[in-house]
Amino acid sequence: MTWMNRTWSLCSVLALGAVLLLSGCDDPQARATAESAAKELRELKAELSTLQSKNDALTKQVEALQGNLVTQINDKIETIRKEVVDSNKLLLDKISQDTLQALQQAKKDTEGTRSEYAQELNAVKTSMADTVQKIREDLDKRTEELRKFMDNQLRELYPYAYQPKRMDPNPAPEPEKAN
Repeated sequence: MTWMNRTWSLCSVLALGAVLLLSGCDDPQARATAESAAKELRELKAELSTLQSKNDALTKQVEALQGNLVTQINDKIETIRKEVVDSNKLLLDKISQDTLQALQQAKKDTEGTRSEYAQELNAVKTSMADTVQKIREDLDKRTEELRKFMDNQLRELYPYAYQPKRMDPNPAPEPEKAN
């Protein structure tokens, strides 16, 4: 029970009790008091009923406001959720674009480094080829000098075995027979 119902019940009991007690009396003052109490009781009933209807109206208003508030909050939550989802999607798209750009830049850098390395390698090969050619020429020259030196040494030490052309070997001289 609400406090209004309790008040109403208490007032009803008091007024009824006062009317019953005073109705059997011949005392005009008691009757006037009873009538006054009954009048006040009717006024209280009317005021209580007015307050009850106002309370019901206010309760309905509060429930409607709660429903509106819940709807607004849910709408706002849905809007924020969509914004968060859209922001996440944009962020992921931005990250993927940045990653793709970084990958493309890395490919360009790698290709640039490869071409630089290839150029440096070709330059080294060219310089090395010149150096190797010089070494070959020097080796051929020294080999020829060594061959000449060896031919001279062979001619001096073994004049009978000296054969400048090694392709046609002369037969070795026959040993002299001792008679």
